[in-house]
Amino acid sequence: MTSGSEVLDGFEKRLFCWLPEVYLIVALLVCSFLCVLTPPFFMPDEVNHAKRELELGRGELLAHKTAQGVGGTVDTNVLNVMQQSLTVQGTLIARFPKARQRPDERVNATQLAQMQQARWSGTRIFTTFQNTALYPPLLYLPQALGWRLGELIDARVIQSLWLARFTASVSAILLGWFTLRLYRGNRWALLLCLLLPTELALNASCSQDALLLPAACLAAVLLARSLRSGRAASMLELAGIVLLLSACIGARPPYLPMAFAVLLPIVNLPRRETKALWRHTVALATILLLVGGWASLVHHFGTMTDPAANPALQTGFVLHHPLRASFFLLRGTLAVTPILTLMGLEVLGGNDVFAPKFIYGLLALGAVLTIWFGPRLPKIHSRARGLLLAMLLGTVLLMSLSEYLIWTPVGVPAVRGLQARYYLPLLPFLLVFPVWMRPWLPRWLRLAPYLRGKLLLAGAALFVIAVLATPWIAARHFYNLDLVQATRLLRRLS
Repeated sequence: MTSGSEVLDGFEKRLFCWLPEVYLIVALLVCSFLCVLTPPFFMPDEVNHAKRELELGRGELLAHKTAQGVGGTVDTNVLNVMQQSLTVQGTLIARFPKARQRPDERVNATQLAQMQQARWSGTRIFTTFQNTALYPPLLYLPQALGWRLGELIDARVIQSLWLARFTASVSAILLGWFTLRLYRGNRWALLLCLLLPTELALNASCSQDALLLPAACLAAVLLARSLRSGRAASMLELAGIVLLLSACIGARPPYLPMAFAVLLPIVNLPRRETKALWRHTVALATILLLVGGWASLVHHFGTMTDPAANPALQTGFVLHHPLRASFFLLRGTLAVTPILTLMGLEVLGGNDVFAPKFIYGLLALGAVLTIWFGPRLPKIHSRARGLLLAMLLGTVLLMSLSEYLIWTPVGVPAVRGLQARYYLPLLPFLLVFPVWMRPWLPRWLRLAPYLRGKLLLAGAALFVIAVLATPWIAARHFYNLDLVQATRLLRRLS
């Protein structure tokens, strides 16, 4: 692959070399604010993710199945804070069912003060967390360390939550920095992927999604290194790819088609190399074995479903009416794609905090300019492109099918439960490999390399400016205060 700095010169080329550090500074700044500004347990499923991390922090890798349900023991005061947060969120949703109609003040000072005072009690009781009990431990380790450290130093529960969020964000950002430093291709597009405000909000949470996208980015870059050199992946690269893809698929089983990405370097070679083919095949089998082995361990826990859904009846409907079900599935997927694409740029909190329209405009314009005027990736073999497209489409359809079965009532001609964050780990495979091609332009419409480089920088600058506005947006929507006032409020309460 050619260098990602091919369209730049002078200052722009030096900036290209420093893009990993630009990412490091911007991401650390924004995430440091979001770790504290995001109200306690206001990220998607953060309560159940935290329960899983607290279990792991005590050295228990598997949850327990009891008559009460699937879960483990959690400190009583931590549970009280979780319940207070869920009550605040439930009241807000009951009053304003539509996310875009919810007021700017999600949490007030009185509610925060009640949650801020709680300390670890030292007494634990059983609680359920069936959905997160299914997930393997790897992507939870930084958060579990943060929770455990907070308990050991006798910090308040909220301070321990901040610590868990901070360890998650630092781990995710360092992984992203290492990925950018390792990648010599189109760093500009990968920078946008890692700096999406939606992703930074997930980085600054207790969710396993904090590390999911950086892990997928690193796996894609390791694969791109071998494709760039026109060779099979080395043993060290394969070990990293196997570990990363196994973690991603274990965290979200519908990502199973992503496992076949490990075959890309072999499929891209012009001639067959038997020894390398066996090595990559063993790597694929290892991923499937690791994912399948974990699934067999937690299979008896069952699957969390929407109360209105019935997976058994829905499966019967799919088997008996395959054409109609396929139509519902495709229609439901395509219907939500445009809104999920926009939400993937910036959505904070429990998928209900949105940026002003001009921020979305800046993000979209910056992304288009940066990707369009960025360096062109060299072509890969049609077999490799076909495998990539099949992998991406298969993952999207499998996600839709899983949500259709476990989260959509029988007979509803839609797919419920899909969220923008589910698609984020697919982005690096779209941006690191040339699975899409820019249309051919006549000579008189082509821009000089110098002008392309300036437009590329302008797009990246617009994007970063919009990203830096994220803490202000969080402060306004969560507390109806500006950033300085919200910071002072939280400092006073802590």
